[in-house]
Amino acid sequence: MSMIEKVKQKGQKLRRQLQEPHDQFDLRTGMNRAFERMWQSLRHNPAGGRSWIVAWPAMDLTEDEHHITLRMDVPGMEAKDISVEVSGRVLAIKGTRQMESQNSRRGVRHHERIAGSFYRSVALPDYADVNNIKAKFDKGVLELQIGRIVGLGPKRVPISAAE
Repeated sequence: MSMIEKVKQKGQKLRRQLQEPHDQFDLRTGMNRAFERMWQSLRHNPAGGRSWIVAWPAMDLTEDEHHITLRMDVPGMEAKDISVEVSGRVLAIKGTRQMESQNSRRGVRHHERIAGSFYRSVALPDYADVNNIKAKFDKGVLELQIGRIVGLGPKRVPISAAE
């Protein structure tokens, strides 16, 4: 058998192995790919941007020398639907948005708006004054303003250049 025939034969054998899953590793690889595709589709938000599964409702945290401010988008909710609690250094926000009931006599209904319960928690830093928290709700935005304890907080450490 010539060298060319041996190479062709090995190539045909390799091609068959690649086309037909023949052992547990091929099955495992296929299953891993299937599950990864499933999780990617669950993380995808059809409206674009971050997925609702990852973080709903959306929340921003900002900080200045006097306050830590948390803003959370909760459209379609009212203040009575939301609860804010502090336990130790953990700030917990939970709420429920009810689906509006609609009777449809025309057939198919399509829902993309989210309804249900949420729970978000934030670990507060040591310099947060948990006895000085103000909450307000306006136009679907919950805003919490958390006071800072004077004299505490992160301190900038100067870095000197090596000689």
